[in-house]
Amino acid sequence: MKNVLVELYDRDFFSYNDKLAEMLTAKDGNFLVSGGEYERGIEPFLLLHHNCLAPKNCSKVVRYHVPQEYVHSTYEMSFIPLDLYQDDEKTICRRRKEDGTQGGYDYFVAL
Repeated sequence: MKNVLVELYDRDFFSYNDKLAEMLTAKDGNFLVSGGEYERGIEPFLLLHHNCLAPKNCSKVVRYHVPQEYVHSTYEMSFIPLDLYQDDEKTICRRRKEDGTQGGYDYFVAL
């Protein structure tokens, strides 16, 4: 799927996770993302944002762990089925703010 937002993060325990890089997938759905961090030992993960089978005004966010053995090499994820439910998937929706704020939206996790 093209134009899927791919974000690479480093998981931190005592502070916010660090975003290392982001990109959109190509027309054929492929992506190559890399990033770095000035920390000893990182725990990388990917967030994929897409709207495949998502309700109107919503998008789905799926989290994928990157195994430690691939931190300094290429991790071939192969085929990622975005149209199937994933265990670590959330649906994020937006709606207009009820206070009448022009152009304002509230974002919430759909259950």
